Amino acid sequence: MNSLHSMTSTQGQPLGRRDRRKAEMRSRIVDASLDLFTRQDYLDTTVEQITEAADVGKGTFFNYFASKERALDELAVRQLARVESAVETALKQGRPARDTMREILHGISETPGKSRRLMRNLLVGTFSSEHSCEHLRSHLEAGMAAMVRLIERERAAGTLLTEEGARAQAQRFFQIYTGVIVMWTIQPDVHLHDWLDHCFDHYWASISTAPS
Repeated sequence: MNSLHSMTSTQGQPLGRRDRRKAEMRSRIVDASLDLFTRQDYLDTTVEQITEAADVGKGTFFNYFASKERALDELAVRQLARVESAVETALKQGRPARDTMREILHGISETPGKSRRLMRNLLVGTFSSEHSCEHLRSHLEAGMAAMVRLIERERAAGTLLTEEGARAQAQRFFQIYTGVIVMWTIQPDVHLHDWLDHCFDHYWASISTAPS
């Protein structure tokens, strides 16, 4: 579950040794947190348990995160990096938007989809904190901005309908992820990735110029 951008700077350049070690430690703490949240409830998990699982001292933890909520916020950073990387690759290589968007849906579902308990804990941790809500909101906005770029390319090529705005189409894309994965947490008979595919196919049919 390592961050996709943990070994590069914001300009895409390789990190120096010191910064690379910081990124590795940050990732180590986050991974330990997420692993704990797959096995026990968020409210019952302490910073001490996280530091023990990560094999770091409390001082080290607080050098990187002010609280367990802030460690949990890091998942949004990872998800955004995944979206932006996939969009950039698609734009550079001319990959079909349909394939890229489907892969993004499955990619950002990978970590929270590891267990229903983890997903419930992510919801509790995020919505119990105004800071975490704002953090998620800002990363969602950045993800939608990236998706708009991909959608606008397709619209210019004539493969997507233009009656609806590109931002609205991007927003509905992320609503698939949010709606499906939340419902998945409370419906044990549902297969997450099958449901994602089913909803995405309906979404694509609603925005594509190709006959359904």
